[in-house]
Amino acid sequence: MTRPTVKKILILLGSWIGFLALAHSELASNTADGFEIRSASAANKQLSIRQNEVNLGALPTQITFRFWPRTNNPSSTMRVRYKLEGYEDVWHDGTSEMFVAIRFYNEAQDQVGQKVFTVSGESVGWRGSLATSSLTHRREMFTCPPGTAQFWVVITSAGPPAAVGAYIVANLKVSKITTNGPPVELITWPLDSEPRTAAEPAVVKGWRPDGGRPSMARIVTIGENPSQKAFGIFDTDGTTHAEWHTTVDAAPRAQPGDQMLIEWDEMYSIGVNDMTAAHFSALPVGRYVLHVENFDVLGRPTGIQASLNVIVPPPFWLKPAFWGFVITLLVVLVLGIGRYLTARRMQREVVRLRWREDLEKERLRIARDIHDDLGARLTEISLASELAKGKQNLPKFATEDFDQISGMCREMVTALYETVWAVNPKNDNLDALGEYLCQISIRLCEQAHLSCRLQVAELPKNVEISSRDRHNIAMSVTEAVHNVIKHAKASEVILSVDFESEVLNISVQDNGCGFVEANVPGRNGLNNMRERQASIGGTCRVESRASGGTTVYIRVTIDSRHQHS
Repeated sequence: MTRPTVKKILILLGSWIGFLALAHSELASNTADGFEIRSASAANKQLSIRQNEVNLGALPTQITFRFWPRTNNPSSTMRVRYKLEGYEDVWHDGTSEMFVAIRFYNEAQDQVGQKVFTVSGESVGWRGSLATSSLTHRREMFTCPPGTAQFWVVITSAGPPAAVGAYIVANLKVSKITTNGPPVELITWPLDSEPRTAAEPAVVKGWRPDGGRPSMARIVTIGENPSQKAFGIFDTDGTTHAEWHTTVDAAPRAQPGDQMLIEWDEMYSIGVNDMTAAHFSALPVGRYVLHVENFDVLGRPTGIQASLNVIVPPPFWLKPAFWGFVITLLVVLVLGIGRYLTARRMQREVVRLRWREDLEKERLRIARDIHDDLGARLTEISLASELAKGKQNLPKFATEDFDQISGMCREMVTALYETVWAVNPKNDNLDALGEYLCQISIRLCEQAHLSCRLQVAELPKNVEISSRDRHNIAMSVTEAVHNVIKHAKASEVILSVDFESEVLNISVQDNGCGFVEANVPGRNGLNNMRERQASIGGTCRVESRASGGTTVYIRVTIDSRHQHS
């Protein structure tokens, strides 16, 4: 490579480096000079900003950051937005609006009313350009007020004075609603679908641009493949507005009370250009970055921005040293209270166990006394009546009386046995209950000369059941078997008992004649069974059909956590 060639390459490389440095310098200058965050305050107290950072202090309230473009910035009248990074994900760009309006005029061309349909923020399909953003269809109804002779349709940015942005309207039409036929179109869309060239004037038959700066009202081309024409308002002036409206000669005639339908497609991006402060009611502990940036009339960032680091320190009661002390104190208190409560709970448990032990001893003593004393005396009465019945020369009625006395004694002994079983604390478990139900079912069926079939699962001995619950279940099963003996005309009784998922299931089934419960007079026995089970939190259900037998289902939830070894 020759020396002149190397020299040319070095000169060219130096030129590119200089150009890139100049471009970077210009970009940095625009970014730095675009905005200035000039002040910060909390609770109406001004705070100092040092090295692009501000400390708001603990628990700040009524927080305000003030910012505005530098005076030498040519874009100072464009849209502004801000966001506090770390606290929120959304940009704040002010609240403003543009609108489509219906203005009503009388014969003297005096305005007698107005109906407004506003838009604000950005439309759903807005993507930052007219070519790629999508339209949203809108359909509204309105009624002509008194005095109406004709009306205008207005597309305007005449909302708040600071409103800036773009509002695009296409395919607008107005129809009159009739009662006897289809709607009658009064205003049709005046633009064809061919793109407008830059040389074409913004003149549309029946419409005209107007407002403080009519040049901001233009005819634009939107969409791609296909594209179409639309009315556009590009408001870049925060002191005035622009609008499209129908001309006087093209304004439709109308009468008071006419029902009208207006439809159009729209897209928009609307903000304000007078935003100079960011306000927050309060901020939690943390580190944040306040971003302020400028963006153009279509809502696209221009690259002009500013930022400020924001610190909210924790109050002293949120600092590690304070919480270390508090946690230590709480641990000591919790341990002390825990030991105290544990000791009290153990004392109450000891008292409860002693009371329960004394109660079970008393129940056992009562059961023994009943069995030993009353049982023995009833047995003596039964034996005495049997011996007296064996004496000779007794009248027949005396023998029958002694038989009755002997039978009553046996029944009393049986009832006494049931009472002793219910009172005895040794029987407070499911296994004892199942065994007893089998015994009473077999005994009752044998007395009635019925076949008794048992389908009893193995029941746990360590699951407790109270004397009250045992008594109610046993009485219900006894009542069910008695009903079979008295009314069913059955030849067999099936007793089923199982315990699963803390539920005790008992069924008494017969192959008798069955019945329709609504036709049974009285039904005291059935009601008593249901009431007994309801009193202990269980259910009793009867299924029966004529000539199909009867089944009584008893279902009781038993808390298996109440176990004993």
